[in-house]
Amino acid sequence: CIVMTGLASGDEITLYGSQEGERHGKEGGRTQFRIRFPRVPGHYTGTGDLFSALLLGWLKKDAADIAGACEKAVAGIQAVLKATHAAGGGEMRIVQTRHEIERPTVVYRASPL
Repeated sequence: CIVMTGLASGDEITLYGSQEGERHGKEGGRTQFRIRFPRVPGHYTGTGDLFSALLLGWLKKDAADIAGACEKAVAGIQAVLKATHAAGGGEMRIVQTRHEIERPTVVYRASPL
């Protein structure tokens, strides 16, 4: 499983993912995808750590669905960063957005490559 995040171009960030192995109960196969989402204005410390934690948490629930895990991790981090930006920056608003982290609203979907 490989996930590359933070590939920025203008006001957009692209995440790329790839996974080999079992898919839908069948051996073999490769899943490759990308997710494009807008950059939230500002500079934030710890976004990579937060994204990794969210991704690992969703993969623990369903290791076969890396694209879905990435979609949920992106949704969670977008919620945190939007709340942090709205509050004027500073420390990320993780506690304040815990409900969106636990039950993310997926807006940006994975597109197959």
